[in-house]
Amino acid sequence: MIVAIVNQKGGCGKTTVAVNLALGTAGVKRKTALVDADEQGTCMKFYKTYETEHLHLYPAGNDVRKLVKGLREDFIFIDTPPHAADIMMLAMMEADLIIIPTRPRPYDLHASGNTVKIYRTIQEKLGWAPPAFFLLNQVKEGTLLSKEAPDFIAENFKLPILKTVLHDFEVYGQAPLSGQSVIQYAPKHKATKELANLLIEMSRVYKSVKR
Repeated sequence: MIVAIVNQKGGCGKTTVAVNLALGTAGVKRKTALVDADEQGTCMKFYKTYETEHLHLYPAGNDVRKLVKGLREDFIFIDTPPHAADIMMLAMMEADLIIIPTRPRPYDLHASGNTVKIYRTIQEKLGWAPPAFFLLNQVKEGTLLSKEAPDFIAENFKLPILKTVLHDFEVYGQAPLSGQSVIQYAPKHKATKELANLLIEMSRVYKSVKR
C-alpha cells in the first residue's frame, strides 16, 4: 500500500503522521518504507538512525515516482513538502491512497483548498485519481472548531473525511524521537488507540478501492 501524505499548508503535521504510521507498521514487523520527499529532509535528518530490518528510509531525490516504483515494501509512506505542487502531484499520482492532514482551524482549512485543486487537476488529466481522504489532525477535544470542520470540508471540498481523528497529544512528537511509534512508546495512551484505529481504517479503505 502506497500512501501519500499531502497538504500544501505547512504545520499541519504531515511528517509527524507519516513517521508514526511508518513506525507503527514496522513495529508489527511489516516491511515498511518511509520516503522523504520534503526538501527540508526532516525524516532523513532525524529518523535515519532508527532504520531496522522492517523500516527503511529513502530520500525521494529528483523523481519520487521513479523511486517509489522500485520499492517492494508492504507499506510505503510518502512525506511530501508544502508549497511544492510538482512533487506533491507526482506523489499523489503514484499513491494507492492520499491522506490530507489538516488542523480544524479556519486558515488551515482554507489553505487545504490548494491541495484539493491539485487533486482535481490529476482527475481531469488522467480521468482517474487515487482515493483521497481528509484527516483531522492536532484536534483539541470538545472545541467548536473540531465540530464544524467536517461540515466545512464536505461543503467546500467534496472529499470524504476519515472517521479516525488524531488529537493534539504531545506524545505524537515525543515517540518518534525515541525511534518508536506512539503504539510502542505509550501503549496505554489514548493516542495509541487512535493511531491503531487510523491504520486499520486506512487498510480497510485500501482494500475496498484496490485497483
